[in-house]
Amino acid sequence: MSCPSCFTGTIHDGHPTGTETVVHGLHTYIASPPQPSTSPSSSAPSPSTSSPSKPVKAVVVIVPDAIGWKFTNTRCLADEMAKAGNYTVYIPDVMDGNGAPQTTVPLFDAMLHSTGLLSTLLKPYYLLRAFMTIIPFQIRNRFSITWPRVEGFVRAVRKNEARDMPLGVAGYCWGGRHATVLASLAYTTAADENGRRGGEKGLVDAAFTAHPGGISLPSDIEKLRAPWSMAIGDDDFVMSMSEVNKIKEIVARSEEMEQRNEVVVYSGAKHGFAVRGNPGDERDKKRGEEAREQCLSWFQRWFAKVEDGAGE
Repeated sequence: MSCPSCFTGTIHDGHPTGTETVVHGLHTYIASPPQPSTSPSSSAPSPSTSSPSKPVKAVVVIVPDAIGWKFTNTRCLADEMAKAGNYTVYIPDVMDGNGAPQTTVPLFDAMLHSTGLLSTLLKPYYLLRAFMTIIPFQIRNRFSITWPRVEGFVRAVRKNEARDMPLGVAGYCWGGRHATVLASLAYTTAADENGRRGGEKGLVDAAFTAHPGGISLPSDIEKLRAPWSMAIGDDDFVMSMSEVNKIKEIVARSEEMEQRNEVVVYSGAKHGFAVRGNPGDERDKKRGEEAREQCLSWFQRWFAKVEDGAGE
């Protein structure tokens, strides 16, 4: 589900540093951990200008908000995650090129928040443009259409790139339900030539979502298998506090559920704050930073258990 709040916010000034390629059949943005710097006069690392390369610790797949895989904010978020956690981070185009254009963000802000005579006169134009964006987006990106792409991509990553390392998923806004449902799925591994036994495990090792849309209660939460963390504002137009409290009640039903899942409510935060918050507003900036830290801490906590052999 998407609504006007899913398209509002602020476009950040960052410059993504990752690369675009095709991964498992989908156009994908890849953010990688920083590599050692090299001497300007040589392609070989210089002892005075480089540091040893660290091995990648995990793979994270981001299921983006309504703006899709090309959104500057989401790409910069992936870059920060890759750098901070030493992860390879993928943002696949699970919308098949049908994400809302980045220009939608200032359009919806102008429609919803601008004042004055000119803005009033332009309201019909803004409304027409808004309907021309929302309706096609809703039709082309229904859960039933996009889910096979999301699940197929994550299963392929689990089988290949994340076969021998932890795998996490982060879903923002539109991608929040996808990330949540992924956290309920199992993955069957086969015995290999090194003597490791096969068996069933969670498809992902940890999941994070911020201000998710379209969560089906209570089933999506009751079925959770992998550790799941949610960041939500108490002024979120998409998910009411009564729904947040219902999720808290489900999580609190057992000690195991409480230990493996968390709900963090951000006072005053609106829908989209973890991706499209205004960095020029100190409160918005702080809430966005705290949500990023929540995500990273969650992954670090549960990825460490996988590395220690204490995971599922």
